[in-house]
Amino acid sequence: RAPSIVSRTGDLTIAAANGELTGFAPGSGVTLGAGPGRAFSLTIGSAARLGDVVGGQLTVVATAISAGRIDTGTQGLNLRATNGDLTLTGPVRGGIVNLGASGRTSLTQVTASGALTLDGGTGISFGDIAGASIDARSGGAIAGVSARSAGALGLRGAALTLDQATAGAGATLAATAGDLRLTGVTSGGDAVLSATGLARVAGG
Repeated sequence: RAPSIVSRTGDLTIAAANGELTGFAPGSGVTLGAGPGRAFSLTIGSAARLGDVVGGQLTVVATAISAGRIDTGTQGLNLRATNGDLTLTGPVRGGIVNLGASGRTSLTQVTASGALTLDGGTGISFGDIAGASIDARSGGAIAGVSARSAGALGLRGAALTLDQATAGAGATLAATAGDLRLTGVTSGGDAVLSATGLARVAGG
């Protein structure tokens, strides 16, 4: 337990194979910091509860992960919840960004200067996501406000609900076991929409 952990000039590595990482107060998170451009690496056997994280490349593997704002600049960001949910309540910015959970992946705003990959075993929800390319897959439902890709956009879930989809080089939107509900889609290439249930597109 700690309110903050900071490595001012070097990398920050934390390993707790049989424990969790939390703040002092029950349910609170830990604020992490590292030197400019330096890397973070966290391997936690149980839950990782983070506050704000600002620095270089960040990799977190834990059974469940929650965090506030995360900013790795143009460096990579990799978060994986191996036996639970991934919940990010603040804005997220990074280079190549990979976010996944065996349970639910819940996001607010994600901006990736590189490729953005999302995985949610039981579902994915988001406000606004953007990347050089976007690939999101879930065995549950995917629900979001806006997905903007400079290149290809692929969203595949049991059901799919999205206000606006924008792709520079083609879009594939698929509801593999339910309905597809889309307010608008703009694509610089082919747009392929499919659903096993109803497919409703309000506008283009």
